[in-house]
Amino acid sequence: RKAALPEYIIFLQNLNGVAQSDGPLEVAEVSQLRAHLLDLYKRTLAPAIRPTAQLLGELDSRQIQQLGKTLAGETRKQKKEKLDISREEYLDMRADKTVDFVEWLAGELSGEQGQKIREMSRQLPVASHSQLQHRETSQGRLIALLNAHAGADDIAAFLSSWALTPEETRTSQQQHAVQSFETATDEMIAQIHGLLTAGQKEHMRKLISSYIESMRDENKRSMPQAEHPS
Repeated sequence: RKAALPEYIIFLQNLNGVAQSDGPLEVAEVSQLRAHLLDLYKRTLAPAIRPTAQLLGELDSRQIQQLGKTLAGETRKQKKEKLDISREEYLDMRADKTVDFVEWLAGELSGEQGQKIREMSRQLPVASHSQLQHRETSQGRLIALLNAHAGADDIAAFLSSWALTPEETRTSQQQHAVQSFETATDEMIAQIHGLLTAGQKEHMRKLISSYIESMRDENKRSMPQAEHPS
């Protein structure tokens, strides 16, 4: 809390400033916010990698086998939800989730706003196959490492590459698919911002401000208490 929360607060303050802008939102601003959020994710995850590697290195063969089954089961579930349906069904599902998220963030949308956002979402590239393919390959490499009785250093190095620099472990085709999706998503977010009313932007401001206040409270609790004179 002491190390990460101040950074999250700064991010939310920047987000709040961008969200309230009366002028058009630039795609570059969205890209910068996404990069900042990704950096926060990495900072939050990084301290857990070494303890996780040490724990994984202590698993016996039965536990490794069960871990492999659990990971494979989760991947099958994701494939069923995203790949084992028609393209039209997937696009409709993704569009519904996009509209639901915008309504959570900005409040109720008009029918026209919802339809425009739904169409924007449907136009985004589909990267789910590449993402799941990369995930499945990485899971297989992890289980192979564990079965080979790799040490904590090797496991930690692999987890770091998988979680913190996934672009380095993706194929060129996977990387292109992900980058295309992220670029198009940034453009969509800028367009959605342009659709919002002043009241919806105020709804966003209040929501984001509530998170900022909650994080400030948590940050205070993480600070050493001042000593009282006896």
